[in-house]
Amino acid sequence: MQKNNKATQFKSIANGLADLYEKKNSDYGDSFGRSYEKYGSISSLTRISDKFNRLESLMLGKEQKVQDEKVEDTLADMASYCIMTIMEMKKRIDRAQIIAFPGGFSAGDEPDGSGKFIATAFRNPALSDSVKELLIRDGLVLGICNGFQAIIKLGLLPYGKIAEQQADSATLTFNNIARHVSSICKIRIASNNSPWLSSFKAGEIYGVPVSHGEGKFICSDKDLQRLIDNGQIATQYVDASGNATMEYPHNPNGSRYGIEGIVSEDGRIFGKMGHSERWQRGLYQNVEADYDMDIFLNGVKYFS
Repeated sequence: MQKNNKATQFKSIANGLADLYEKKNSDYGDSFGRSYEKYGSISSLTRISDKFNRLESLMLGKEQKVQDEKVEDTLADMASYCIMTIMEMKKRIDRAQIIAFPGGFSAGDEPDGSGKFIATAFRNPALSDSVKELLIRDGLVLGICNGFQAIIKLGLLPYGKIAEQQADSATLTFNNIARHVSSICKIRIASNNSPWLSSFKAGEIYGVPVSHGEGKFICSDKDLQRLIDNGQIATQYVDASGNATMEYPHNPNGSRYGIEGIVSEDGRIFGKMGHSERWQRGLYQNVEADYDMDIFLNGVKYFS
């Protein structure tokens, strides 16, 4: 009986992930494909480019019967693992002052650069409640690259709370060049209205490595004006003259208003596409720029 319950719980989680492929696919374009024949009623196959054609994500359908005892045992074990992982993560968040969502090709970088995958996990009530409590006790949240995608999909940015995405919600989508970009860009501090940016001055310019396929920030005119009015635009891609730009390659993805990073209205949530964590002394000697951004140090100092 216990095995059946755990298998049911796991299939519920799997079906929840499969639902991601049913919603808000307008930002996928022609590079998105699905197959319902190979594995069952709601099995999903995503393809971001020919490079990832072999990458498959299997979700067991709601009506599929688990007839093999070994498969049932596996599902039960996986359900236990998922549940224990979520509860352990909740305990850690409850003890934390900072949550950092890192970049990296987690979950095969699917779907939407793994942002939707991460966001789905954090919509679990146990985790979403813990994030809410962390913000109530004056905690900080940081998201870089895929992590930025995740907190955008959650609604933490730009709205400051976990919320359902609407058709016109701000989001991150495919680069204008329709492929992955890996380069060094220049960004300008547009606002230091955040603990993460407390050591910076508006107008300062830094170099930052970028590496993403889905980094284009888009939003409605209303949301853009709100970001401007509230000082929530933290960093912008700039050209050689230091002016915010939409032009490639200075703006590597075509983000609206040249936006590279934004903060919540109270400044405690910060998300950006550039990998500030990838710099250390001795790197990028052939691209002259100031790379030494004290983002992480500023976050720690906020609690000292």
